[in-house]
Amino acid sequence: DALQADDDGDGFTNLEEFNGGTDPVKADDHPPLVEKLNVAGIEESKMYLKLSLPEQGKTGVQALRGRRVAWQFRELKPGDKFGPPDAPERFELKAVEKRTYEQGSLKLEDWRADFQDLSKPNKPTLELFRRNKFITIVDKTVEFALLAGKDKGQGFKVQEGQSFSLPPGGAPQFQLLSADKRNSEAVLLDLKHQK
Repeated sequence: DALQADDDGDGFTNLEEFNGGTDPVKADDHPPLVEKLNVAGIEESKMYLKLSLPEQGKTGVQALRGRRVAWQFRELKPGDKFGPPDAPERFELKAVEKRTYEQGSLKLEDWRADFQDLSKPNKPTLELFRRNKFITIVDKTVEFALLAGKDKGQGFKVQEGQSFSLPPGGAPQFQLLSADKRNSEAVLLDLKHQK
């Protein structure tokens, strides 16, 4: 039973400490805390973006939450940043141009805006056509529970795309790249080792 015991009470078993090359009787010497990070829950919120093209070549974008307009911009040009009041530079408009697309046997033209969600740098450029009613932006927030270390039992939340540290409050060590609510999984990037 000694291998499964936790002699220093840091949340890692003696076997885990042995395998990690740490001292099983010193609470401040333990394997990386990321090994004891648990996904406690994932919350999702949705926003719907709609494209409008006012006169004089200015591009407009509206954001809907439910059926109400949450925020909007009417005179954007490529290079401009925009977003909701709590993140006013979340998106960057990359290009606006007329594109040909096929619908069955027809070739039609429509305006398309390409923009980047700067809060999720690992995601591809978003394409928004005027003919579409809207595109859906899903924001995910992961609630993590730390199961070891001096902050054992502490929970904290991280939004997709944000960086965080273990224990919370230090210099960023990891970035939350994506989250899967169905499987309660999160994909992290180790900022130090870039993997």
